[in-house]
Amino acid sequence: IPATPQDAYSMLRAAVSLDDPVMVFESRRLYPTKGPVRRAAGDVVADGRVGVAQVVSPGSDLTLVTWGTGRQIAEDAVAAPPDVSVELIDLRWLSPWDRGAVVESARRTGRLLVVHEASRTAGFGAEVVSTVAEAVGGGLRAVRRVGLLDSPVPASPALAQELLPTVERVVRAVTSLMEV
Repeated sequence: IPATPQDAYSMLRAAVSLDDPVMVFESRRLYPTKGPVRRAAGDVVADGRVGVAQVVSPGSDLTLVTWGTGRQIAEDAVAAPPDVSVELIDLRWLSPWDRGAVVESARRTGRLLVVHEASRTAGFGAEVVSTVAEAVGGGLRAVRRVGLLDSPVPASPALAQELLPTVERVVRAVTSLMEV
């Protein structure tokens, strides 16, 4: 699930190069996104390595994991709280996903926040939280998820927007995690 034009290009090239079937999901909300795209030289697609997360920004106080549309929301949110060092990880691939990078970061920071556009209940964020909790155990001080509110999604785009994660909800989650 790419979050940037570069990821859309690199990940699609990586998917095409595989012998196995691959599904690439794109969010229509990201279609207007503009940005530079570095084209691959020959068959080299370094940015699109399957199953490899991207550490967008290193940090030491809290691990924030996201993908797709959640990345821009998370980037805007982590700029807001003062004096909080957030390690922002863009998973990019959900299967396989980079468990090692997420677990190592959460073990180091002791706090985990997952931001995603899917339903909070039974969404993929629950899988991330469960995997990290099993691996880190008592070393995890606090965990939160910010996702689609548990409600049927209305047909109206304006109403649907009210259910999606926002910068304000992510900032509140970061602040509450830092209180633990």
